[in-house]
Amino acid sequence: MRSMLPIHVFIFFFLHYQLQFAVCSKHDTSFFDKCKPSRCSESGPEIRFPYRLYSSPEFCGLPGMELTCSSNGDTVLYLPNLNNNTEVLAIDYKYGYLTIELGNSYNCLLQNLSTVNLTSTLYSPRTETISLLTCPTMFIPNTSFDLTGPVTCLSGIKSYIYVASVTESMDKIPSECMVVRNNIELLGTRYPKHIAAEPSSVSFKESVDDFIIRRLVRLDWSITNDIQQCLDCENRGRLCGYDLTINKAFCKPRDLNIKAISAVSVTVVVLLFTATAGVLYVSRNTNKERETRLRVERFLATYRITKPTRYTFRELKKVTKQFRDKLGQGGFGSVYKGELPNGLPVAVKMLERSKGNGEDFINEVATIGRIHHFNIVRLLGFCSEGTRRALVYEFMPNESLEKYITVSKNGTHPLKLEKLLQIAIGIARGIEYLH
Repeated sequence: MRSMLPIHVFIFFFLHYQLQFAVCSKHDTSFFDKCKPSRCSESGPEIRFPYRLYSSPEFCGLPGMELTCSSNGDTVLYLPNLNNNTEVLAIDYKYGYLTIELGNSYNCLLQNLSTVNLTSTLYSPRTETISLLTCPTMFIPNTSFDLTGPVTCLSGIKSYIYVASVTESMDKIPSECMVVRNNIELLGTRYPKHIAAEPSSVSFKESVDDFIIRRLVRLDWSITNDIQQCLDCENRGRLCGYDLTINKAFCKPRDLNIKAISAVSVTVVVLLFTATAGVLYVSRNTNKERETRLRVERFLATYRITKPTRYTFRELKKVTKQFRDKLGQGGFGSVYKGELPNGLPVAVKMLERSKGNGEDFINEVATIGRIHHFNIVRLLGFCSEGTRRALVYEFMPNESLEKYITVSKNGTHPLKLEKLLQIAIGIARGIEYLH
């Protein structure tokens, strides 16, 4: 019993401290009942203080940080210095920024860059200084250089426009190329304010594509006293609210159970150890998943050969029309039919049962991604977003080979021996190429 005394003392003082913390809190916590987090759609970003929906009470968000929901469930931000609203794809409350997608009112963003004014009293976009080069012939830039192109919407028949970082050495650029515009501020998402991932995980090409093709821009919050308070709350794992009596942002007190004060007993000790074991188990699984994500991201960051396209999960939902047409189901997950924006039909394989360390995903992208052979299905793209992983293959319209090589019930075969021989030879050639 003496060995249990330190545990009892710890529990007593821990609960006593929590009770004192709750009693001494001078903020009105009813704010969190009146201003509950919401979303415009299941996959949309969470909307909470300092943001609010226009339909919520004014005190639920800071002035100017209002969002609306469109008829199709998009989260929309209004910027007064833009001609149209922008869709919000993500909000990072811990580091104070949001990622938006510009509308299609600008035909060529690099050409109309001067008209895309995103700076306001509340936000400032992340920028990178670039130069535009014109080259008489087309070439494929080395992926290790901060150089990409050609930019389709700016290039002509006899001139090709490339984008280069102003920090890139000119000796890495073909001598026949000339600078046509210099010191342009490119809006983008390449350099994060915080190091959530290694900076090299986003290449220069991906940064340019984010803006030109995917039309993504990161907007940082302007730091005020209330915003700084909210960032501090989020970094301590606490929600941020607003107290109208003192006109100040504050952190939500931690939840506690007052009845636990009297539970200094063996039962509480058992529950405490059970909870601790549960937390350790969850923490171990969370750490394992985090390691898997970092392992996959490190692989993708160093994957510098001619590689397939990387898609976001949101893009795959559009490609497959919300995963409407299911082609099949296997031990790895499900396969859905889709169509890329250029009209090319594809088969999207969702890896629902990927190996614990992401090995199967990495192996398939690394090997199949660089194979171009007539007898092997081609990997066109992939998706790695959190725990979601998918592979995008060219669509095979004639369905599974199993359908054609199986003998029917009446004893006949759907294919002639000559065709079966051709199929066998094709399979053998594909296997020989892989080896």
